Amino acid sequence: MRLTDMQGGVQNGGGAHRDDLPSVGGHLAIRSVQASRLCRIAVRGIIAAALTGLTLSGLVLVPGAARAEAPLETPGADSITFNRSEGRIGAALLNDSGTDRTTVVADNSYFGIVPGMTVYNSADPNQRSVAYRAGYSQDWLDADTAKSGDYWSYVTRGVAWDYHLAAYYQYPYYGEYTPDAISTSTTSALGYKPNNPGTVPLNSTFLIGAVRHNNFPIYSQIHWVHSSFDIRIGNLEESFTFDQQETDNDTDTTAVRRKGGPYKRVSRASAPRTCPSTAPYYALLRSDRNWHCFQKVGEGMGITTSTRISPSTTRVRQASPTRRPTRTTS
Repeated sequence: MRLTDMQGGVQNGGGAHRDDLPSVGGHLAIRSVQASRLCRIAVRGIIAAALTGLTLSGLVLVPGAARAEAPLETPGADSITFNRSEGRIGAALLNDSGTDRTTVVADNSYFGIVPGMTVYNSADPNQRSVAYRAGYSQDWLDADTAKSGDYWSYVTRGVAWDYHLAAYYQYPYYGEYTPDAISTSTTSALGYKPNNPGTVPLNSTFLIGAVRHNNFPIYSQIHWVHSSFDIRIGNLEESFTFDQQETDNDTDTTAVRRKGGPYKRVSRASAPRTCPSTAPYYALLRSDRNWHCFQKVGEGMGITTSTRISPSTTRVRQASPTRRPTRTTS
């Protein structure tokens, strides 16, 4: 994942599942923490601001016009209390160009508000799910509401990869993804969570909000999201534009021939999850890039090894056929 700040610099997502960016002296410091989850969750920024100038570096940069002066400060006071703190992911444009901000591709995208990475709950009055449309500006998320239930303002895109495979190969799917609502736990989701700093001393650093990327494998024909972090703090309202690029990756189960490996190849497979019960494990052999069926015989007994050989009996929920699986991004 590559996130480009249109008013600052570039942050590149590496191999870590989560990056925490604590606020230090009004600047963004980066610390990568390896997570054990299959997904890669990148918390892309904890945005701090210096009271005297509300100037941010790294992920976002406040223009000079947005200085905290008369509207926020009381003459002679040594602190300031903010009466408002709200935020959201702004209007978004999705396509396959890093510079084109006019062409629109919907890409199964949704706007919405969801707690953390939970499944959308329409019964919760604080949650939102709105199918993507160009130029749409979603509701503002109040910082106190965000804090009360870990609510985040999101834009999501793509089709969950395992849902797409199930749809194409026509086997049941039982996962969390649905094409009828926002899904932040199975797709590529960019989120913003505002923070209410309350009363802070003058010339001090304080927290405005946090940015995250729930980076699950998806099926998509495009690579770019052009959007913004919209922020209301005190009497100021600013929008910080960015361009995010999804990079291709290979999520196929693969196997490598090795004498004494724990798996034995039994037969050729026509597709994933089509192997017989006598050899229920499937993988692409790296030597010929074809699907094969494997039987687990134990270390030292077989001729094949793999860190990602998967059983054909994986349970998933019924889906409809879509395009042939040719690309995932993350």
